[in-house]
Amino acid sequence: MDTGALVTIAGLGATLVAMVAAVVVITPSRRSSRPAVVATNVATFKQRSRTLRDHQTSLNIKVLDISPPSWRASGVPLLTRAGWIFDQPVPLDDVHICLNSEQRPRQALSKRELLYGLDLSGGISYSQAVTELAGMSHFTNGIIYRPIKAEFTNTVTQIDFEIGNYFDYLDTGEIFGYKRSCSVSSRSLRKDGDPFEFESRTASLGILTLTIYETGGVARFLIHKRAASVVVAPGLFHVVPAGEFAPSDISLAAIERDFSLRRNIEREFAEELLGDIDAQGSGGKFLDYDNEPPYRELGAAVSAGELKYYALGLGLDPLTWKPELLTVAVFRHGSFDRIFGGGIVGNFEGTVITGSQFDCNQVDNYLNSANTRLGTKACLQLAWKHRGTLLS
Repeated sequence: MDTGALVTIAGLGATLVAMVAAVVVITPSRRSSRPAVVATNVATFKQRSRTLRDHQTSLNIKVLDISPPSWRASGVPLLTRAGWIFDQPVPLDDVHICLNSEQRPRQALSKRELLYGLDLSGGISYSQAVTELAGMSHFTNGIIYRPIKAEFTNTVTQIDFEIGNYFDYLDTGEIFGYKRSCSVSSRSLRKDGDPFEFESRTASLGILTLTIYETGGVARFLIHKRAASVVVAPGLFHVVPAGEFAPSDISLAAIERDFSLRRNIEREFAEELLGDIDAQGSGGKFLDYDNEPPYRELGAAVSAGELKYYALGLGLDPLTWKPELLTVAVFRHGSFDRIFGGGIVGNFEGTVITGSQFDCNQVDNYLNSANTRLGTKACLQLAWKHRGTLLS
């Protein structure tokens, strides 16, 4: 063997020894740095979560603009199917709801439904991330009425529901809103599937109610200035009341008793206007809707024709694909003042703004504001369009 070959072999041997040594040195180093990498990833998750909360409107508009035209069928700033926004306001009792009270067993989350790099053990759920890492430990995994199917035709107005859990909604719905807030394109949206198909995920129905009330012969409306500390619409203008469609307490009896769109809205009135903690869905107190205020007074106003509830349609939040039922409560003949009077105190979620006249200028102020939530804009837009019917 010539000298050149010997030198080449010697060089290769030295290189191999160096590579082995590098593996021996680097591998423990990489292992020892994993907690630091996780800490960096957690900090990034917290920052992105804050960005998601602080820029919901601009992110929603961005996603809405790049969504397929077929997902924007009705001219409101939400994702809608043809027929989901009604031609005329529909009495709320004419929106039929059906409940299958059997709860499906929870399926294992797919890789797409997990977040990686936030824990040394592997992927974790979005609910685990927001409650344990992002400071939302007050979230509870309560029962929700999970929408499965919406059918709106000339002859049928119905939404079918099953029983679900709030964390399942976070883990199979909100997580994709979080991922879209980090990076989104029209192509990636299509890969996420059909937003109007609810069975493949656990959806949670939000009920948004624009409150219009007549006082002194003038129609006015309520607006909620949301607190900066809340998760949904922090710092934004929102309709009031608004909330998840869910039972009033944690008992099994409440599941069937509270399966009512109207009762849900009236509990939100009690919670968001009067600060009633028993209406917030996490306690164990039975609510006597026939005899307790303000439910007794609200029921009497409905019976007297002084309070009417209407549905305007159904839309999806563009970013999270959360279904939202758009509704209006119209108080006539001073009934709002008699029921709530000077007792509007609000709660931790924000401040209730009263006195805004329901006219073109005031409605336009909120429609044109970058600080108004898109679902609120949809409610205002449709209510103003149908003001003749609503106030007749």
